[in-house]
Amino acid sequence: MEYPALIGQVPHASAEAWGRRTALLFKGRRFTFGDLESDALKISRRLQGFGLRPGERVALFLDNCPEYLHAYFGIPRAGGVVVPLSTFLAPPELHGILRDSGAAFLVASGATIARISPAL
Repeated sequence: MEYPALIGQVPHASAEAWGRRTALLFKGRRFTFGDLESDALKISRRLQGFGLRPGERVALFLDNCPEYLHAYFGIPRAGGVVVPLSTFLAPPELHGILRDSGAAFLVASGATIARISPAL
């Protein structure tokens, strides 16, 4: 396997090398390397569809779940810069990070959006 130069290329290179092999097990669900590539690509395309421009920052506020990986790899694939946010931070801390980072987008879930809303 040739190692990718950019983090957004990791799922693609891994899928080419190990496609149907298990990459992740989560709550009884199995994800192959091919699945991770496909899901990261979906996130990438969705962000581009929302108008993400190269170099824009995307805040990532998700619990520990497969979707975190999908977004973590999909954001740079779309040209964005990942701004990972800890779900353990309080709203004032999150507000400061969001303000200072200049994040133009936020990736969150139904479970996390209520926790970050006061910081927006």
